[in-house]
Amino acid sequence: MMSARKGKERIPDLLEQLQGEYEALNQEHSVSKAQRDEYQRKLEEQLQDMGAMTQNLKELATQHQYMKKTYEEEIVRLRREIEAAGGTAPPSRSFAPPPETMSLPSFQSTPGSRPGQAGLEVNGGMVGGGAGSMLPLAGTPSRDAGGVVSAMSSAPAVDSEGRALDDWNVVHNPTCSSTKMNISLRHTLSHDSVVCCVRFSTDGRYMSTGCNKMAVLYDAETGNRICMFSSDGASVVENAEDLSTLSRPGGGCVDSYVRSVCFSPDSKYLVAGAEDKTIKVWDIAQRRLRHSLVGHTKDIYSVDYSSDGRFIISGSGDKRAKLWDVVSGECVRTFGDEEGPKDGVTSVAMSPDGRYVAAGALGRVGRLL
Repeated sequence: MMSARKGKERIPDLLEQLQGEYEALNQEHSVSKAQRDEYQRKLEEQLQDMGAMTQNLKELATQHQYMKKTYEEEIVRLRREIEAAGGTAPPSRSFAPPPETMSLPSFQSTPGSRPGQAGLEVNGGMVGGGAGSMLPLAGTPSRDAGGVVSAMSSAPAVDSEGRALDDWNVVHNPTCSSTKMNISLRHTLSHDSVVCCVRFSTDGRYMSTGCNKMAVLYDAETGNRICMFSSDGASVVENAEDLSTLSRPGGGCVDSYVRSVCFSPDSKYLVAGAEDKTIKVWDIAQRRLRHSLVGHTKDIYSVDYSSDGRFIISGSGDKRAKLWDVVSGECVRTFGDEEGPKDGVTSVAMSPDGRYVAAGALGRVGRLL
């Protein structure tokens, strides 16, 4: 009886203890819920900010494309007006940093220079070199390794016909060879847009360039334009009238810059990779499209032919490199996945024996496959 009475007396105490624990747990739950709600609110705000930033970037990209297209249309219009008036339009140029901000690579040091510097001869004058060195403008004074100011040669660069040129220079390293090379400008190949890439054929007969909407084929000896292969694979044009129709903004095919070109080992085929995500293989002699290689999901950045002519390797912004069978036009191997370099595979090459594929990216990474 006594134990039963004591048990009944403890019940209120136990109930009170349970109630206290329940209230403490309930309070902790309320605090946790408030913290969760606060984190959720902050997360939603950040997502909204990211969405706004993404929209701003898209708008800026659209404005950039519109400004670029308008600029190119205006350039073409002005060139036509100059040509219609009987004048000669200057060749199109791509923008580059001014010479005084261009760094020169390191060369072997010359006597009297500080370690890491090299003596470079520019238009007959000497300038110091080395990593991070600057190329002075022609005609301006430069300091040698001892701090002495020496005058640069003010003689302008000239082409093969003796005409002065103001947009290029020849820089010699006098320590590399006792024989000075006589270098002059052979040809100036005008384009209506930025030139993204250049490549010689294996036999040296042809040279090709990649630009907006087309890959252009030239005779390397004469500099004459042989034909243009449209980036959409729909046409090959040769005469001036058709070239004008294809190259003008809004005409021919849509904007698609050819980022990379290469020739087959026998120089019979021209390969062009463009922003339309495809690789075109052109038969040069027949002036026709042999293959349109489809499989990448983003811009094509680089292409290369195997030395035996059996395969083509391509690198793309989709973070992958693909190996293509030239005869069938089929993809036989894909290298990489979504975990690849975030900016894509920007450069590819095949070893001379065809056993290896090298791939490079902007993220300071090169891979041998």
